[in-house]
Amino acid sequence: MDGIRSEWVTCTPEVEWEAENLGWHGGRDGWISSDSMIRSVLPELRNAKGELLKDMVSSIASEWRPRRQYDPEPEDFFSYRWDEFADAVKYHTRYIYYRVNTDWQKDINNRNRNSRFRICPSHVIEEVLDKISDLDITQTISPGTIIWRARSCDVNKLLSAPEELGPPSIEQALASTRMSPVGIPVFYGSFDRETAIAETLQTEKANGVSKFITVGRWKTVQEFRVLNLAEIPAMPSLFDAKMRRLRPTVSFLESFSDEISRPILKDGHEHIEYAPTQVFTEYIKHVYRDQEGSGLDGILYENTVREGGINCVLFITKEDCLNYVESMEPGKTKSKQKMLLETIERIPKVEARLFLPERDARTF
Repeated sequence: MDGIRSEWVTCTPEVEWEAENLGWHGGRDGWISSDSMIRSVLPELRNAKGELLKDMVSSIASEWRPRRQYDPEPEDFFSYRWDEFADAVKYHTRYIYYRVNTDWQKDINNRNRNSRFRICPSHVIEEVLDKISDLDITQTISPGTIIWRARSCDVNKLLSAPEELGPPSIEQALASTRMSPVGIPVFYGSFDRETAIAETLQTEKANGVSKFITVGRWKTVQEFRVLNLAEIPAMPSLFDAKMRRLRPTVSFLESFSDEISRPILKDGHEHIEYAPTQVFTEYIKHVYRDQEGSGLDGILYENTVREGGINCVLFITKEDCLNYVESMEPGKTKSKQKMLLETIERIPKVEARLFLPERDARTF
C-alpha cells in the first residue's frame, strides 16, 4: 500500500481550503473507484475480472483521488507534470518564472482550472535536474563521430561554406526553434544521412518549395557530453520502493521528448508552443551539473519522421564549425574548434524524397 499511497489518497468527506487556488478542495473531488484505481496503477490487471479483482477491491477503500499539493505527504507526483509546467511558461510567466512564488497563481479565472500550476516553475526543473544523474541517461559523443546536417535551397543557390551548413550567426538566427529562441543559435543534426534528409524534407513540406537538399557531413573534433532522451528508462514500478521516487522525472522527460519531436505548425503561434522546450533546454545548457560538477553540451532525441533515426542539438556556434583543421595558437594546448565540415552533397529534392517513409513521400 505504500506504493499506492505515494500517488493516491483515499477520499474523505472533509474538504480543505487550498490558498493557492482560492477554493475548497478535497473530499470526493476528482475521485475514482477502487477498481479503476487498481487498473490505473497495475496495467497488468486492467483486464482482471472475477475473484482476483474482487478480493483486491474489498481489501482497500472504495474511493480514491490523485495526491495533491495540500496533502500531508512531502512528495507530490502530480505537482510537476509537464503539462502544468508548459502551461505556466506559455501563458503566465516566461522571463521571471524563477522568481515567482505561488502568489501569481491566485487568479480564480485561470484559463485551465484543471491544470492550475501549484509550485514555482523553476522548482519543477530543479527537481528534475537533481534526479537526471540517477537515471544514467547522459553519454559522451567521442571525437571523430560523424553528424549529418541538411538544408534546403533553390536551384540558383549553392551552399558550400561551413557558415552556410552549420548553425547560423547570431544576426541570422531569426527563427524560433524547438530548443532555442530567436538570436540564440545551436547546431541541429542527425547521426545518419537519411535521417538528416528526411527531417529537412519534413520541414520543407510545410515551409517552402525549394528544389535541392544540400547535405553536410560533419565530424566532431572534440568530445561532447549530452543528455540522451532516446534512452529514457521505462517508468519505474509504483511498488519499487527504491526507484519510484524517479517516476515524476521519467514522466517529465518523456513529455519533453515527445514535445520536441512533434510537428509544430509555423503559423505565428510557434513562439508560444516552443517556450517550454526552450526554457528546459536552457536549464540543461546552463544550469545542470552532475555530481562531479560537469555540465552538458547537447541533447539527443528520437526522430519521428524516420524510424530509428536519432537527432541531436549541440550547444555550439558558427565559430566552432570550420571546414579545415584549425591550427593551435602558440601556448595553447587545446583548439577551440569543435566540428569539421568534411564533405558536401547536393541532391535534387525529387531524389531526396526517397528517404522519406512512403506515406510522406507521396505528398511531395
